Amino acid sequence: MAVAYESIASATGSFNGVAQELTITKPAGLAAGDVLVAIMAYITNSGTPPSLSKTGWTAVGSEILDTADFRFTVLSKIADAGDAAAANFTFTWSAGNGNGETGGLGILMRFSGTYVPTIVSGDQD
Repeated sequence: MAVAYESIASATGSFNGVAQELTITKPAGLAAGDVLVAIMAYITNSGTPPSLSKTGWTAVGSEILDTADFRFTVLSKIADAGDAAAANFTFTWSAGNGNGETGGLGILMRFSGTYVPTIVSGDQD
C-alpha cells in the first residue's frame, strides 16, 4: 500500500499571557495505524517563544525564526485506537513569557498506508 495524504485539520488561537494551549479537531477519517503530523507555530511580539512537546508524540524538529519571534515545531505519532476515538488533540506550550501579544497556529495532517514495523525481541537466526 502506498503512503497517501488523507486529511487535514487546523486551529488558531490568541494567548495574551493566558493558557498557552491550542486544541485541534482530529482529521477526518482518523484510524489506528495512520500517521499524524503536527506542524505548530507560536508567535510572540516580545521575548523568546516557548518550546512544545506532547506525551506520546515524537519531536521531529523545532526552529526559532525571524529574530526569535516565531517558533515552529513538528511532531509526529502513529495513531492508536484512543486517538481514533478522540474528538480532538490539545497541544500545550511550556510557560510563555506572558509579555505582549502571543498566538498559535496548528496544522494536523493524517497519512495512511505507512509502514509500521513489528518489534521482535531476542535472537533472530
